[in-house]
Amino acid sequence: MRKVKMPKWALILICALASVAVLAIGATIITTLTGVEFKQLNEDNLINVDSYDIADDKSGEIKFDVKDDGQIEVKGENSTEENAEKAIISVVLDKGQYTISSGAKKTSSSTFYLVLRDTEGGEIIADDTFTVTEPTSYTLYIVVKPGVEIDTTFAPVLVKGDKPGNYYQYGIFND
Repeated sequence: MRKVKMPKWALILICALASVAVLAIGATIITTLTGVEFKQLNEDNLINVDSYDIADDKSGEIKFDVKDDGQIEVKGENSTEENAEKAIISVVLDKGQYTISSGAKKTSSSTFYLVLRDTEGGEIIADDTFTVTEPTSYTLYIVVKPGVEIDTTFAPVLVKGDKPGNYYQYGIFND
């Protein structure tokens, strides 16, 4: 009988795949037995789906579909000559520094984006950090520019501080 020696890279690959499988099975078992989720909405996010002002909606040729977790699917084309805008939620921010993130891919001020507007007409386009000098009310909008076709999902995150927040937190111990 002839022995075949396995290459080191194959042994490493098998060990890595086995480790991932064990972790996935372990996470499933822990979640099932304890009810502890490894993926949770970010508790620091000041934009909460329970406070959205919109339901599933179609404005013109653009459809806004709010998922259970608060992500917003936007599909369609703005065939008008005006910006298509949809108000999502209003929030009052205290004095401090905040960071807003859209969670959408390929946003641009020339196509589509997420924006916070205050009552004085000031705008903060998402994926930016800004400072509030006194308590101020803001409304969050999704904006689609004229002639733009959109098929994306927004996962809006507004957190206190100068670092962008994640839409989800992963693991048992989320900070």
